[in-house]
Amino acid sequence: MTTFFTSDHHFGHANIIRYCDRPFADVAEMDEAMIDRWNETVSPDDEVWVLGTTP
Repeated sequence: MTTFFTSDHHFGHANIIRYCDRPFADVAEMDEAMIDRWNETVSPDDEVWVLGTTP
């Protein structure tokens, strides 16, 4: 088991693409890529702490 610590990923946040110069054409492409990368990295037995998100 691996423990990961992360913060707000900004799923669904169109402006973050521009603010952080993310290499995506739109939100759908960004969200899909982030989900794919998450699934490639985090296994079902891992523990993930998501800190600093807003409701």
